[in-house]
Amino acid sequence: MRFELSTLTAGRRASHYARCWFALVALCWSQVSARCAAESLAAEGWKPVVVRGAQLPCLAGMAENALIAVSCQGNCAPIPFQLDERDPEDRLVLDAGPQANADRGGPGLDANDEIVVMAGDLGRRARPEELPGTSLCGHVVHVRGVAADGWFYVLAAGVPAPRSPLRYVAYDPAADVMTGRRVAIGFGAATPRSLRLRDPAGALGTDLLDRLRVRASARCFGILPRGRDEDDI
Repeated sequence: MRFELSTLTAGRRASHYARCWFALVALCWSQVSARCAAESLAAEGWKPVVVRGAQLPCLAGMAENALIAVSCQGNCAPIPFQLDERDPEDRLVLDAGPQANADRGGPGLDANDEIVVMAGDLGRRARPEELPGTSLCGHVVHVRGVAADGWFYVLAAGVPAPRSPLRYVAYDPAADVMTGRRVAIGFGAATPRSLRLRDPAGALGTDLLDRLRVRASARCFGILPRGRDEDDI
């Protein structure tokens, strides 16, 4: 198994994400900019840590179902991750919907694709024998935050790669509803149609939004009536 060390060092936030520096140790050191949102891994564990495919060279071209993200919080185990594909214009690839666009670079991990994990899933550094023995290669990613450090591993683990049973968000395309641990948001059109919060027992409460209503009417040249509602936004 071959590992390459990658280090993400979080600085102060420049915008929505923190600015980070990524140092890749292979035959020589190279430094490129990356994005990270892990200023405080304990207090801000919900934020994403984003690594570009170009920073994971031994995994180039690997399909998503051959990749695994591993963290060691106690025992080492798979953690949730997502592979966000980008097209040659660096736009996010959408495989469905009215603005769907194809990834002309192919289905595997490309240089501008992104591996994303949650800062709260980062753990300690693993010993080599704790990681899956079937992995052909992998990257050790060290995220250095202002308040804490954390590690995770991106490995090529064969098809199908093991997956964490944990899910932070789910999407029902038929109902057009996104559901998380604490909230469910329903769409069905261009604007949200429902907003429900979970109680401590996990049950969804009443709809707080109860349908967004927008109405506007006018007459063209004082004769032709025109109307708009929330579906036109």
